[in-house]
Amino acid sequence: MKKIKFILGIVILISSVCKSQTVNLVAESKSNLCLLNHEVIESPPTYTTFTTEKIAKAMITPDPYPEAAFVANNLGKLLIATNTNSFSSPQYVGFQVVLTRPKLNFGNVVVADLNNDGLDDMAASNSYGDVYTCRRFFPSLFYFDSIPLTLTSGGHHARLYLANMNNDPLPELLTIGAYTTNPFCYRFGLYTNTSTTATTLSFTALSSGTIAAASSSPNDNFSACTADLNNDNKDEVLFVSDVTSSSITILYSSTSGNLDLKTSFDLGVPNLVNKKIRYADINSDGIKEVILYGIVNSNINFIYIYSANFTGNNPSAPVLQKVITLPGQINDFDFADMNKDTLMDLVTSVAISPSPGDINVFLAQDAGLNFASSPIPFTQTFHMNGGLAIMDVDNNKSADIISFSTNTISSISILKNYTYRDTLFATPSKTILCAGESVTLTTNLKGYGLGYYSTYSPVNSLPAISQTLLVNSAGVYSTTATYSTFLTFPTYPAASSSCGVISNTIQIRMGITPTISVNAPSSLCLGQTATISASGATSYTWSTGDNTPLIVATPTAAFAFYVTGSSADGCVGSGGADTIYIHSSPNASITADKTLLCKNERATFVATGGQVYLWSTGQSTPTISITQTVNVPQTYTVLVDAGGGCVKVVSVQTVFNDNCNEVVIKNGITPNGDGSNDFLYIENIDRYPNNQVNIFNRWGAELYSAKGYNNDTNVWPNTSVKLSPGTYYYIVDLGNGDPVRKGWLEILSN
Repeated sequence: MKKIKFILGIVILISSVCKSQTVNLVAESKSNLCLLNHEVIESPPTYTTFTTEKIAKAMITPDPYPEAAFVANNLGKLLIATNTNSFSSPQYVGFQVVLTRPKLNFGNVVVADLNNDGLDDMAASNSYGDVYTCRRFFPSLFYFDSIPLTLTSGGHHARLYLANMNNDPLPELLTIGAYTTNPFCYRFGLYTNTSTTATTLSFTALSSGTIAAASSSPNDNFSACTADLNNDNKDEVLFVSDVTSSSITILYSSTSGNLDLKTSFDLGVPNLVNKKIRYADINSDGIKEVILYGIVNSNINFIYIYSANFTGNNPSAPVLQKVITLPGQINDFDFADMNKDTLMDLVTSVAISPSPGDINVFLAQDAGLNFASSPIPFTQTFHMNGGLAIMDVDNNKSADIISFSTNTISSISILKNYTYRDTLFATPSKTILCAGESVTLTTNLKGYGLGYYSTYSPVNSLPAISQTLLVNSAGVYSTTATYSTFLTFPTYPAASSSCGVISNTIQIRMGITPTISVNAPSSLCLGQTATISASGATSYTWSTGDNTPLIVATPTAAFAFYVTGSSADGCVGSGGADTIYIHSSPNASITADKTLLCKNERATFVATGGQVYLWSTGQSTPTISITQTVNVPQTYTVLVDAGGGCVKVVSVQTVFNDNCNEVVIKNGITPNGDGSNDFLYIENIDRYPNNQVNIFNRWGAELYSAKGYNNDTNVWPNTSVKLSPGTYYYIVDLGNGDPVRKGWLEILSN
């Protein structure tokens, strides 16, 4: 049967035997998954049939496209499916024989840079545990270096693994196989890498021993993988089989770097058979998971996901996180990000029902280890009971699946991944349309230059690799890219003629344009302050340069302003222009006849400059009289309105005279009738109307006694009375309870 080629390709290597890796990608739509049979590589004419158990990725040629390495079990040959890819036309074109050994059957191959020279080397084993190493010393030439290293006498069903036990660049080799001579058990052999130069490979036995005792004669129904569970830079070995008592066994090392310690855990799943074990960080959260597959009661297939529970040298029982029920028995499984949404999807190859040979993909639903209950099937009926490998065949960072047969159909089929997703860009970056705006959507199929046609939804557009669409209405827009495959299989079922990939959706909605309301006075009097506020938006821009909802101004002339506002959607509304006009204030003033007042003294205030007056006393006349009734200053204001609505408030303040109530008795009198100092003058005596004044001569005779002395009508001496010059005495009682005042006075001659 001839080899079939196709011109398209896409893919990414995600996982190897045990250590699945996470690749950071742009999040893609989980609804997209496009895998097609693009090549079937058959055995060369000289090899009529071959069978294989595993395929390993190998970088042999100088280009970046990987080859597929495998052991042809029934031929005793180590083969490489050579890859002469280009991005537009990746393909496997044939086989290269690396090693031929009569006993190289029913084994497997591992690929790694075993001597740290930058070139991939190979190691293969047969079912007896004999190990053969092949050093690559030229781009595609190999030199047979090795050993052989033998597991143990009587070893059967052996498999070869890579391990790193001492955190150096050189990987160790590990064999695990069945010991079929009583006592039955599974044994391991660990071979340390002692290569010292790039021109040789060298291994020595490091440790060996029993992994687990078998309840009956062991067979090849076991599974193992290597992984650094406790982050100590030394790999552990995870092992399960159908004929050991414990569900899972962990081999690990003490400080020596040997596999000298082991612990077994019964995971509480009785009657679990056909076990297979893997290790991966499935949801890319940095937490390691242990994955176990098995069959319960002959027909119920499960995948159990456990969190690794291993700290230092103290492994604890793994904790069950999730159980996945499969629709049928599988031959192999792995995890890879198939649809480019950054989540690891479950990929299985169907062993029995419902469709033997199919590849099923269970898409991851979220980061919580939830997977779709129904798989997406890809028919591989010509690979009954086959296995799978996931690698980037054409180096374009998408996960391709290699399907291979374990029976007599001798071929390798590549399910190439066409899950390119159109990316829809919006220019400008916002997806909200304001009134009168439009948004440009650009379709660009990332990283791909060959023919396809695409259609916008809900608007159709012309086919193009890169195209734009101008939209000015709300809606949910997406693009569908359809790839023509031009592919037929003359013998096997025909593949689909095309594969559609749906872009992410861009939701365009109409934004809210704000209606701006402005609150401002229409006019001001000169010197007044205006508060102007806007509402109806989430942000504002004033013609003054302010960006707050409220501005304050004290204009001296007509004040014009303008404001716009933006909604939370970024749409702009206008509050329009407005002007505040300025009026002059009246030239108001107050005059007072006096402001220094004694208690109960009156004063007169006169306001000028307006037409309407309103005093703080409640009076509305220009002139008012007030009385100083308290011993503190008093303030009087008047609002003066000159017409036109502008007013001015002016004020006047009285000053209390603290000296108004002091009684001072003058002690010199010249009663000669000249009108000056003719009588006893008692300053401020009129403030005390209940006073009593008595006058005595020097012999104590009372000459005068009167109440209500007032320096006016009631005084002493009367001008009609002639008094001799000399000294006289007085007693003054103010009549307010204060102590009486006594003293002398002198009547002087002219």
